[in-house]
Amino acid sequence: MITITTLACHRDIAMVQLSLKSFVHNYKDDYRVHVYEDGSLTESDKEKLLSISGVTIKDKKEVDALADEALRNHPYCRQWRGQNAFTIKLFDMAVMENTDYVYFDSDVFFIKPFVGLERSKFGNEDLVLMSDRFDYYSVNYFERFIYPRMKFPDKINAGFYYLRNGAIDFDLFEWLFSKEEFFPKDKDPWRVSLADQTAWALLGANCNAAIWKKDQVLIPASENEIKPDTIGVHLIKRLEGFQDIYKNVEELIHRENSEIDTLYTQKLSFSNPVSAALEKLKFKFTENK
Repeated sequence: MITITTLACHRDIAMVQLSLKSFVHNYKDDYRVHVYEDGSLTESDKEKLLSISGVTIKDKKEVDALADEALRNHPYCRQWRGQNAFTIKLFDMAVMENTDYVYFDSDVFFIKPFVGLERSKFGNEDLVLMSDRFDYYSVNYFERFIYPRMKFPDKINAGFYYLRNGAIDFDLFEWLFSKEEFFPKDKDPWRVSLADQTAWALLGANCNAAIWKKDQVLIPASENEIKPDTIGVHLIKRLEGFQDIYKNVEELIHRENSEIDTLYTQKLSFSNPVSAALEKLKFKFTENK
């Protein structure tokens, strides 16, 4: 049985529900779902989530206490925990879960019947992340090459990942967040917003990691990019095609396709400073599309 985790907040409760329902409808193996919250859920929100098969909501006060204690020897991690909601998926779930688990954001939707999340039965990776359209990290293209240890895989997104029990490395995260030249005390907003993704990517470069197969899990800019073998889509609001895809997502979730597919992985790739700089220019001139 695989443990599924997700993050829920009041403002996105409808999307959280739909995301979880898409998983329950399309995942064809044993699972349990642990929902972590940011403290904003109402009792009505919780009732809606608990009505979904296999869902348990983690008590926030208990999570806060245990995470704070677990990070007592990692002061920089402790300081970063709580800077935004996404640090919950960086610290809290890795502390609370005592088994392998899979996390996905509330804007990830599953649109094809599948299996393959129990990686101990398939690829036995330490960590599996998903591919992004561009390169988004808190450390810019030039900063990341100052330190040999500051190596990142290309275009990694932490919106949907698998973590093997025991594979987390809080010492590595502590080293990352201790670098005030990259994470200044005033905490630039863009660095804060990408902190968790940066940490996961760095972990991926330092363990047995992979990404979900790109044509099976993707960030579509238009519905035309979604193919019959696509299993999961991560819908990003900044992309031009978000509204058109999201309004049809329930139809996609229940599209007629009875064949059960297996979710596969592929190797990470790594760039050099020149290719990274070219990616930055590509991103700038395509205006996030």
